[in-house]
Amino acid sequence: MADVDLVQVDPGIVPVGAAVTVMGWGDTNEDPSIQTRSLELMETEVFVVSNEECEQSSGTIGGTNMFGWTIGGYEQDYHDQITENMMCAEDHGEDSCQGDSGGPLVIRSADGSADRQVGIVSWGVGCAEEEFPGIYSRISAQYEWIRQHVCNGSSAPPASFNCNNRVADTINDVVTGGTGNIGSWTTIFEENFSNGLGLFGRNGNNARYYPDAMNRGGVIRIEDGEAGLSVLESNQLNLGNNPFTTFKINFSFYAIEMEHSDNLCLEYDVDNGAITGEKCWSSLHVFENDRWYDDESLVFFAPDARSLSIRFRVEGDDSVDDVLLDAVTIQGRVEL
Repeated sequence: MADVDLVQVDPGIVPVGAAVTVMGWGDTNEDPSIQTRSLELMETEVFVVSNEECEQSSGTIGGTNMFGWTIGGYEQDYHDQITENMMCAEDHGEDSCQGDSGGPLVIRSADGSADRQVGIVSWGVGCAEEEFPGIYSRISAQYEWIRQHVCNGSSAPPASFNCNNRVADTINDVVTGGTGNIGSWTTIFEENFSNGLGLFGRNGNNARYYPDAMNRGGVIRIEDGEAGLSVLESNQLNLGNNPFTTFKINFSFYAIEMEHSDNLCLEYDVDNGAITGEKCWSSLHVFENDRWYDDESLVFFAPDARSLSIRFRVEGDDSVDDVLLDAVTIQGRVEL
């Protein structure tokens, strides 16, 4: 067998809309009553869908289409089934299928020599169903667990895992004060906007401070950006020699006159662009106007991070698409 290059396991979060490639020898016929396994390795390109949009997927499976109506079949949905350990991807008419489970989801390089694996074929409703993306295990969510077991169990681990520089077990005392609860979240920064923008005092923000609004004290309104785009950006936050490998941003928000095409997005930038990513909440699928949403969060993997900045982005089609924030917390934890 010819030598092949090892795929690199990627710790990064793949942005929504990114092109990814799934491979396998699975079923090539979408009809569940017919199994036609491929005799050669197949691949297809699909596109990442946000977990929030994916979780809203629903539709009728089976049945017969007559005069624009579906006769027979049964209803299915992904409601409350999509977790942070999963990612979704689709391209209408193309998908992974039975027999592909356990196979790789990769970001292809130009020549195939530096492909990066970001997911693992997991499950889904049917194959290439228009209303249902394919579901994949999200590698970034468990990267440190993968790294630990490869480093501990391999005599020649890939260099990309940097096994010689694994965090020592003694980090437990640093993170938890010696309580033994390694992996618990530790608050690094907390901004309740009690005295203005605080950590978000960066110039150029489309933001206004209110001592109180909508029954909350210390509120920031993100508004009045050009062309329907308004932002609230943090200062550059110094993480120093922090021991954390994983970070979580928690926040509460209240939407004002956001229409179905509008989004609230949270971006992060580690070490001046070394690691970046974002998560978006859609008013079409995720939230409604005129109510508070508490304990929203974004989790990302960034070992050895030294600095961090975050940015809230409100994307609307007019100047009255506004969002209120009343608290933002940044936490870290060690995952050995």
